[in-house]
Amino acid sequence: MNRIYNTFDSVIARVVFFYGDVHGIQHFTYLFYNLGKWVYLIDALDDYDKDVKKSRYNVLFNVYGENCRSEAVKKGEKELVFIFDMLFAQLRESLSAIQFHFNHDLTDNIILRGIPLKTRTVFYGGCGSCGNGTVQPVQAQKSLKKPQE
Repeated sequence: MNRIYNTFDSVIARVVFFYGDVHGIQHFTYLFYNLGKWVYLIDALDDYDKDVKKSRYNVLFNVYGENCRSEAVKKGEKELVFIFDMLFAQLRESLSAIQFHFNHDLTDNIILRGIPLKTRTVFYGGCGSCGNGTVQPVQAQKSLKKPQE
C-alpha cells in the first residue's frame, strides 16, 4: 500500500511550499505528507462499499478483496490499526516540532483529536451493503485499537 499512496502524500506535502519561508519546513512537510497518507487511506476506507459496488479502484479492496468494508476491516484489522496508529504518532511528532504563533489549540484539536476520532468512526462503523459492524463509542485516543467490550 505504501507505494500507492506515496504519490498522493508527496503532492499534499508540497502544499507547504506555498507558504513561503516557514521556520521548520521539514516538520511542516512531514506533517502534510502524513496528512496526505491519512486522507488517501480514510477516503479509501470511507468509499469502500461504494467503490466495490460501482467497480471503481480502491486500494483497500485490491489488498483485502472483501465485498464490504466491515469484512475488509475485519480481515486486515491488525495491519490497518498499525498503519493508522503509526500515522497518528507521526502526526503528533511533526506537530510537536512546529512552533505556532497562533491557533495552536485549533491545530491540536483537529490533528490530535479530530483525525483519530474520524478514523475510529469510519473504521469501526458498519457498512451499508452487508449490515455488519456497529459504530463504537469514539474517544480521543492515541490508538485506533478497538476498546475491549
